[in-house]
Amino acid sequence: RAVLRLHGPALGLALGAVGALGLVATTNWLVLRGTAAQSVHARLLAQVFPGYSVSLVGSLIGAVELFALVFAFCVVFAWIYNAIVDLRRGRR
Repeated sequence: RAVLRLHGPALGLALGAVGALGLVATTNWLVLRGTAAQSVHARLLAQVFPGYSVSLVGSLIGAVELFALVFAFCVVFAWIYNAIVDLRRGRR
C-alpha cells in the first residue's frame, strides 16, 4: 500500500510563503484603508512578532518572522509524521 510521506522543507517553503504574503497583503491593506490604528489583531501580532507593526517595513519584518516560524514548524511536523508512518509500516 502506498503511504504519503511529507518533505518538510518543501511544505515549509509553500506554507511559509503563503503565510508571509498574506501577512504583507493584509497589513498593507490596513495601511491603505487608514484603519491600522483600530486593528486589534495587528496589535496582537505585534506582541507575537517583535518588530512587526502596521506599516510597510513592519509588515516585511513580520513576514520574515512568520515565514521562519511556519517553515520550522513544518519541518518538525513532517519529521514526526514520517517517523510515525515508518513505525506503523515496520521500517524501524
